[in-house]
Amino acid sequence: MEIKNNTENKVDDGSLAFLNIPRDENNRHF
Repeated sequence: MEIKNNTENKVDDGSLAFLNIPRDENNRHF
């Protein structure tokens, strides 16, 4: 089973993108 791959794909598509973009502007957005 490749659950890790599935989780990484989901995180890379949503969570990572959300944390990757505002990462530099985290102080500004929040």
